[in-house]
Amino acid sequence: MQRNNMAEDSKDGTANPIIKITVRDIEDAVIQNAKVAVFLTSDRTEVLNTETDASGIATTTYAGPTPREVEIRCRKALSTDSPRYVNYSCIQTIQAGTGLDVEVTLIKDRNFNKMS
Repeated sequence: MQRNNMAEDSKDGTANPIIKITVRDIEDAVIQNAKVAVFLTSDRTEVLNTETDASGIATTTYAGPTPREVEIRCRKALSTDSPRYVNYSCIQTIQAGTGLDVEVTLIKDRNFNKMS
């Protein structure tokens, strides 16, 4: 899902696209502290590498050329995480006028979680 996401704080007065990744589970509950990374597919440059906040959101601005193809990776699967989720990745595009606004749905990993 993409929306108009532009930050008004670039040095040359033009707006920088905003990258926003929202992580939820299949029950539509936000997932806090999920690891989110965004890399340019062209050369693997890291654009974002952080954990989601209490609202399940990871965000940054992007100052490079657009449109630009990126790989998004999300995970919450460490041995200390409860519940654990299946890792997720996809390819998306940062657009000049809309930035990148993606909603990711993670699925609980049946191999590590007791399912009722």
